Amino acid sequence: MVITLITRCNKKVAVTPRISYTDCVSKKIPVTEKDLATLAKRYRVASGKTRPQAAHELGVVRQAVLYAEERPEKSFFKLRKRIIEKYSPYKVVGPAFWLERK
Repeated sequence: MVITLITRCNKKVAVTPRISYTDCVSKKIPVTEKDLATLAKRYRVASGKTRPQAAHELGVVRQAVLYAEERPEKSFFKLRKRIIEKYSPYKVVGPAFWLERK
């Protein structure tokens, strides 16, 4: 379907309408494992928690939270997932790492 609009200068412009399915399809955001480290830190800081507070709440040592947030090359997937799910409105889903609203 193409809609033809006429501008103020009487020029015809063809526009293809964009249909949004936001109400029926949940929004999923693909992320890489590196992005999970950045997101974990972003959501923890946004919640107002310090690393020691987050470590205490998650039952891990402070150094583990530091590595999970600052060293994306290290494999701390489970801790990053727990940080994101605790301090954000998202849950981490699947091996492809999708974020979707809880």
